[in-house]
Amino acid sequence: MANLETLDFLRLQLSTEISYDLCMSCTDPQQKQIALNYDDPRNCGCRCPAVEPLLARLADIEKAIKISVAYLS
Repeated sequence: MANLETLDFLRLQLSTEISYDLCMSCTDPQQKQIALNYDDPRNCGCRCPAVEPLLARLADIEKAIKISVAYLS
């Protein structure tokens, strides 16, 4: 398992990729009807097909972080 520092780095990189690389450049007209949260893509109302697999990967990373923190405590 990766160390906590690596997991935090991966979480930050993936969140940035979702928010800034995908969501900000999205041209889907439905996006204008949704309150977007670029700082925390997990709490964003948009769930387009491009974002779903990345959010699942982000959830896996956060689960690994919780396991690591529990193990280190």
